[in-house]
Amino acid sequence: MPKIGVSDLHYAPITSDGKEGTVYDTPKPIPHLSKIKIDPKTNSKTYYADNVAAATYSAMGEVDVEAEVGDVPIDTLAELLGSEVDAGVMYCKNTDQGPYVAVGFKAIDSDENTEFVWLYKGRFSIPAEDLKTLEDTPDFQPTTIKGQFISRESDGLWRAVANSGATGYVEATGTNWFKTVHEKPVTP
Repeated sequence: MPKIGVSDLHYAPITSDGKEGTVYDTPKPIPHLSKIKIDPKTNSKTYYADNVAAATYSAMGEVDVEAEVGDVPIDTLAELLGSEVDAGVMYCKNTDQGPYVAVGFKAIDSDENTEFVWLYKGRFSIPAEDLKTLEDTPDFQPTTIKGQFISRESDGLWRAVANSGATGYVEATGTNWFKTVHEKPVTP
């Protein structure tokens, strides 16, 4: 069903991502999410043989993410961009490089099901600012943060999606979604 709302944006810095697995810090909220756009890039190629299309293959590239929020707290923005904060002032160098992070959020559809999402690995870039003066009619000027996400090195996963209306959905999944970055259960 079509989505009718989105909320609860969270991020979790990656402390390591290698063949042995991916480790995340505890998720932290980014308040006041008003919209998010996820745009996966895929490239397809068709192989022709004997004058017909014989095979096709698609490869996934990066995933562009754009989130509009009321504002990003300075400590959060500094962490996402790899900048320094001292006494409430953020100092930005041209060499700053933010950590890889996971990003999670939830959406509600018109059947009142909740969809939970984690994007597993990406980095954010410096947000553009477009501000204007206060006029007789207030005009909200939210912050848009943009990032590029990729697959994890450890297992190739790039996203996890749960839906409360899906067959086999377990309520604890949604209850715990933002306590840690959701991982695929390991089967012995």
